[in-house]
Amino acid sequence: TLMIAILGRVLMGIGASFAVVGCLKIASIWFPPRRFALVAGLTVAIGMLGAAGGQAPMAVLVNQLGWRETLLYGSLLGLALAAVLWRAMKPAPGVSEVTVDDHPHIPLAQALKTISFDKQTWLASLYAGLMFVPTVGFAGLWGVPYLMQAYALTRPEAALYISLIYVGWAIGGPIFGWYSDSIARRRRPMVVATFGTLFAMQAIWMLPDSLMVMGFLLLLLGIFSSGFVLAFSVVRESHSERLTGAAMGFVNTLNSLSGAISQPILGLILDYYWIQGTYVDGARSYSLDAYHSALFSIPVCLVISLLILPFIHETYCKARAD
Repeated sequence: TLMIAILGRVLMGIGASFAVVGCLKIASIWFPPRRFALVAGLTVAIGMLGAAGGQAPMAVLVNQLGWRETLLYGSLLGLALAAVLWRAMKPAPGVSEVTVDDHPHIPLAQALKTISFDKQTWLASLYAGLMFVPTVGFAGLWGVPYLMQAYALTRPEAALYISLIYVGWAIGGPIFGWYSDSIARRRRPMVVATFGTLFAMQAIWMLPDSLMVMGFLLLLLGIFSSGFVLAFSVVRESHSERLTGAAMGFVNTLNSLSGAISQPILGLILDYYWIQGTYVDGARSYSLDAYHSALFSIPVCLVISLLILPFIHETYCKARAD
């Protein structure tokens, strides 16, 4: 039933929300601030390789095995990975349970109050959420049917092209992280990333005739949009060490909200331009004009993120003292 499906999605979201926050908190413990962006970029790169594997290979598995069996095997793989992590994770050098006493526990309400009253946290989080829209709104949902409609591709073929966005993330994440750390600046690489993402998304929206050109643009979209992870560095360096986990969780919340808001809005625009009676395999089929009208909202989000950037203070890769 639909309610059980919704419950499953909610549980998946709760579980997945710990992934990036947990990794970045561990990175903040193991590595100095001047290396945090690079480690964050590497974390995103590995994560996006998993997302790339969830596009075309997933479509093939669903066609061969069915969606229920594919999800079941994915769940079993997740349990196996959890067991490996439970055994493999070690404390950082010089860190143990005893050292927790050196940093008194901060109640959740107090932590959230401190974070939510910080202007820089809101600005960086809003920037990150807007920059994440091309990934969660286009790559995560509407990109595959858009390419199927535009180029008469099969679903696995379109998914293979969309996976280039995640490959681009895997390439761009470490590069932006390394560049930001090497120049001890956050805002400058974020400006480059935002302009590059805007250019790539606008070119994709204009729909080039060549599939090869489209593939290159999708790769560029992933490379440049990966620069948004520097917002995590800005927030991490705007708060004391004891608040880094909660602060990065705050950024991640706004990222998730960007998907929760952008995907339905894009769908509503598509429904508005839907031609009555056009269905494919029982699902509504949308024209290219409808996709163009809906996807134009993504460059608008990127322009807004550009307008936010001048108000984000430079941290110079220095963590705030407790």
